[in-house]
This record gives sequence, structure tokens and C-alpha cells, in this order.
Amino acid sequence: METLLDHVVLDRDPARTAAEDVFETLRSACLDGLLTPGSKLPSQRQLSRQLGLSRGVVSEALERLLDEGYVTTRHGAGTFVQTAPACPQAAPRTGTARRGPGLSARGDALAGAEMIRGDGEVKPLTPGITALDAFPWKTWSAHRRRAHSECGNRLLGPADPQGDPALRTAIARHVSSMRGVSCDAGQVVIVPSARAAATLAGIALTDPGQRVGVENPGFPGATGGLMLAGAVPTPVPLDGSGMVPEAIPEGVRLIYITPSHQYPMGTVMPLDRRLALVDWARRRGAWIVEDDYDGEFRYEGKPISALYGLGGDHVLYVGTFSKSLFPALRLAYVIAPEPVARALTRAKTAFDGFCNPIDQRTLAHFMATGHFSRHIRRMRQLYAKRREAVIGACDRHLPKNCRVVGTDAGLHVTLLLPEGADDKALARHLAERGITPSALSRYHLAGPVRPGLVCGFANSDEATLEKAIRTVAEVISS
Repeated sequence: METLLDHVVLDRDPARTAAEDVFETLRSACLDGLLTPGSKLPSQRQLSRQLGLSRGVVSEALERLLDEGYVTTRHGAGTFVQTAPACPQAAPRTGTARRGPGLSARGDALAGAEMIRGDGEVKPLTPGITALDAFPWKTWSAHRRRAHSECGNRLLGPADPQGDPALRTAIARHVSSMRGVSCDAGQVVIVPSARAAATLAGIALTDPGQRVGVENPGFPGATGGLMLAGAVPTPVPLDGSGMVPEAIPEGVRLIYITPSHQYPMGTVMPLDRRLALVDWARRRGAWIVEDDYDGEFRYEGKPISALYGLGGDHVLYVGTFSKSLFPALRLAYVIAPEPVARALTRAKTAFDGFCNPIDQRTLAHFMATGHFSRHIRRMRQLYAKRREAVIGACDRHLPKNCRVVGTDAGLHVTLLLPEGADDKALARHLAERGITPSALSRYHLAGPVRPGLVCGFANSDEATLEKAIRTVAEVISS
């Protein structure tokens, strides 16, 4: 005679106990409609015999089903599948996953947005990774201990939402002397990253549905951040000087640019183009977000002052310590006119973008004692050698139809491949060999797409870079 459980197959999982197997099997049968609301379960003895398990195991599973509301007991009558709504009846399984209500239009756009990320392992040619082998960990640890001893439990409580005042003061002094940005601590807002800065700028300076101009190709993190704020990223083409002002569409409220070292092409924006963009912002009543992500590292000519110094009333300046210290630090900053800084702080508070107060105070000490400036000088010398190594290796090993650009500044160079090359497939093949540059096509929002590889050189010594570029040449030629 057919019984209630004849169509229920015990779902065994080595990671679970036998009682958990029984519970999950019966719970799924309830939810999928195989056990209908109101139907009576066999007795514990019958279940034990049918499933080939002890009564203790079955009893434990039934008790959990009872606790979570999937079954109910009636004195002297037995155990029954709970009636709706406590145990909602669903359609039987069809072998495909159930579909929920679906994403919003913004959610769909975010889900489809390009994301450049690694797997946590530092590999040769990965963009955006600093020289972790050369970081002064002992000095950093000493400043961290000092932060603990000076502040004690205060650093474990609620933090200033605008950021540690000591760190904001240190940043204001640094950017004034090194980047030509004149500001005070009240204009500095500490944020977790440049991506977070883009999101907060989008929230504070645009309304949902407004268009914002982004470089094409450009930084995917900024595009995603602005999209998250409800803005509509609009690709603006580049020429040899950077973003083209005449190509910025009507109705754009804000543009996001990387003028000191365009990401990923490496263009250093000349003064006349900077002035043209400031003039565009003033005529349109628009904003410029200047991402100066690796402006400390310039190898050809004198350092170029930030665009902020040319039009601070229309410019937000973004800096990050991910490229000057180490990526896991998750500290960056925005410099803005004080009314905008207040709005950014409120947006940050609503968005829960708080930064670790212990890390903030540690960095404040690191900067105030001169260790940050000394570290930058040492890294500039080290990166200059590694830059020469990667350029020399490219000259020696790469085919003549490949060209290296963006070599004047920063922590990466970009290798341009012949038209029609599949840079994503090339990047996959290189990853299989332990080398992880990024495909240039992934940074494009719209065509035409120029194939290439974005190659970080800061995180590898000269011998490793030589070997990596030789491997790139082998894979290109294969």
C-alpha cells in the first residue's frame, strides 16, 4: 500500500547530521507541496523504519519541524503538516530555481555593470596593487600602538562622521604642500574609497535620473558608484588630452575625471584642457569630481598641480590611500566647499560609510610624523625602477604591432593590442598562467572598443616583471 512518504526521497548531505538530513527533506517536502497542509505524518516508528534511521534521529528532526512551525501535533491523533500560512504551499519542484519578483531597473543596471576585481591573491601585472613587500609595517604598527595608548576606549565608540579631526588636518596640510590644493580640515570628508566618494557625490550633487559624464574608457568603480546614487552615467570620449569638453552632452550635471593619470589610458591632462573643463563647469553650473588616485607618482617632468586649484568652487577633489599605502586600508577622502562637505557627511552617515577610527588615528600619526612623505619618496624611486623594467621588457619581447602608453605617471601602463584582438580571452589565458592584467575592453561603456591590457607594475620586482612580460608576448604570439 502506498504511504505518504513514498514520493519523498531522503536528501543526504555529508556535511549534515542524519537528523538535519531528515529535517531538510521533510521541510522541503512541505514547502514544495509534496506533503500537503493537513496531511498526517507516519508515526515515529514508521518513519524510522521507512528511512532506515533510529527513532532518536527521527524524533530530533520532528521536534525541530514542530519548533519552526512546519508541523503541529494533536493529542492522541498524531503529527500533521501545518496548514497555511505557517507552512505555505508552493508549486512542486520542476528542476529549475524559483524566480522572485525581480530587480528594479537600477538593480538590473548594477547587476550588469562591469566589475574589475581579483581573487585576493597578489599576482604579477595586477593593476592597482602597491609594493606590499616594501611597506614599513613595523613603523605602522608602532603608530597603531600609539593610537591605542593615547585614545584608549574612545576609539572603540562612535566616531566623528566627517572623519578623525587629526587625520583631516594632516590631509589638508599634505594636499596643500604636495598637490596645490588649498583647504582646511572642515572641507575634508573621510570615506572608505574612491567608489564611495563617487556614490556620495552622486547623492549630494545630482537628483535621481540626472545624467553624469564619465570617461570612456574609465574607472568602473566610479561608474557603479554614480549608478548606485541614482545618476545615469553617460560615456564621454577621450582624445590625447583626456575628456573632450565639446563631447559632453547637454543636461550633464557632473563629470567624473582622472586628469593627473587617466584611468586606464594613462593620459596626463594638460593645462589648457583642465582650464577648458573648468570653464565648461562654470558655464553649465555643473560639478567636476577630480579623482587624483595616484597623483603622487609622476616620473616625467614636474608634478602637475591638481585641477582643484583652478576651479575649487566647482570641483570636488578625491584622494585615496589605497594607491599610496596599501589597498586593504580602505581610507580615502573628498575635499569640497564646506556646504558640500556637510552634505557629503550627512549622506555618508545615512549610507553608513563609516571608516575604522583606529586606522584613521594611526594614519594621522603616520602623516604628522613625516613617515607618509618619506614613504612616498621611497616608493616613487622604487616604482620608477619597476616602471623602467616593465617598459624595457615590453620593448624587448612584445610584437611590433603592440604599443605601450600611459608611462609618465602612476602604477600601471597600458598595452595596446592590434585592432580586432580579443583582450578578454588573452587575459583569461594569462590568468591560467598566474599573470593577471585586466582587459582594456572591460573599461569601456560604449564603442568603439580598443583592445589592450592594463598592466600593474608596482607589486612586482624587476625579475618578475621581465618574466611576466615575456609570458604575455608568448601568449600573444601563440
